[in-house]
Amino acid sequence: MTPIKIIGIGSPQGADQIGWQAIEYLKRDHALKGLSSDRVEFIILDRPGLALLDYLDGTDCAILIDAIAGGTTGYIVDVEKSQLLADPTNLSSHSAGIAEALAMGSVLNTLPKKIKIFGIETGKLSLRYTPDLSVFYQLNRLVFDHVQNHLDLVS
Repeated sequence: MTPIKIIGIGSPQGADQIGWQAIEYLKRDHALKGLSSDRVEFIILDRPGLALLDYLDGTDCAILIDAIAGGTTGYIVDVEKSQLLADPTNLSSHSAGIAEALAMGSVLNTLPKKIKIFGIETGKLSLRYTPDLSVFYQLNRLVFDHVQNHLDLVS
């Protein structure tokens, strides 16, 4: 079985660290921690652009976590891949972000069978926003449920 890759995308700047912070929080979760590294792999990426495709290689299931500028501060958005491909400006402010990488992977037919994308809205103060633990707790439940559902399907 290929591992489920849980990828936090961001940068060291302000609220764009949310994806990284989420991965650090998820790595400490006892239920996820109990899964062996051949089942779940945690990855932190600094604005990967099209290189995201290299990290998606070799897995059937990936969960991507990134900040979304604007919206309701701390609100977690479950972004459908088809929605992101239809509007590539929706999720990332990077020059070649998640949408562009997924569009290229779709054309090349190299994407994992399952991709789940969670965005955390940063509100109007997107540069200064730091999520509280309740946001990460809610994200943890969503990620764990998705991981568990995938593992149940492949078992």
